[in-house]
Amino acid sequence: DNRLEGVGTFYFVVLGDMLSFLLVFNANIAYSRFWEARGHIGTSIKCCRTTGILVVTQFHRHYGQPGSEVPKCVDDIRRYMMLYFYTMMLQVQGKSLNNSRLEQYLTQPELNLLQGRKNAAVVCVKWIASRLAHLESLGYMSPLQLHETNDALDGMIDAFNGLTKIKGTPIPFPIRQLCNILNTVYCYTIPLVFASKFASTYNEQLNIIGRTCLSAALISFAFFGINTTAKVRGARAARRDGPPSLPAPLFQRSKPWL
Repeated sequence: DNRLEGVGTFYFVVLGDMLSFLLVFNANIAYSRFWEARGHIGTSIKCCRTTGILVVTQFHRHYGQPGSEVPKCVDDIRRYMMLYFYTMMLQVQGKSLNNSRLEQYLTQPELNLLQGRKNAAVVCVKWIASRLAHLESLGYMSPLQLHETNDALDGMIDAFNGLTKIKGTPIPFPIRQLCNILNTVYCYTIPLVFASKFASTYNEQLNIIGRTCLSAALISFAFFGINTTAKVRGARAARRDGPPSLPAPLFQRSKPWL
């Protein structure tokens, strides 16, 4: 009996420490991926807002009637930036463009061009760049200001690449599998350790069973909870809850050319 109790204590301490280290390591990887993805989303929003502010500011600093081409070009940039964010989040969430509400952002010819495209967000960035170049050709942006928008366009591409990288690169399988196996074995066998320790201290069967069940349940909830949180965070690292939308009041249509 003394030998069994010694093995039980050794098992509880050594395997528990090993499992705790693995679970914390796995959770740290998952949270790092989550915050990296959140940073990419923030970068994409910042780049869209920066470009929108520049375009709208240039529109207002010109007096007189700009003609029909300039307001349409400004509105196209607004639509394409909304579409860029929308399609990027759809791809990250693994949803199809066919089942989305793209009609509110696109004309039918534009929708036909995007159908079947694997990286629709990159196509939207191309459209934004072409409309910015058209504004420069119309004289509503200087070549230097057009050059400044390149940083924002690069940021959009970097954000898209970062999100798709996180989505396509899960947490290494050996780490996940080792955590799952050790967690399951540990949590299902830990009641034996508690029962042997409580049996040496208490004599009543119900007291031993109650303490063993309560202690094992608390340990199992803690370890399974940490492991599940790491898996959920890792899977949702590059995703957002709810429908994809761009939280930028600047891009809401309040005037015919905004």
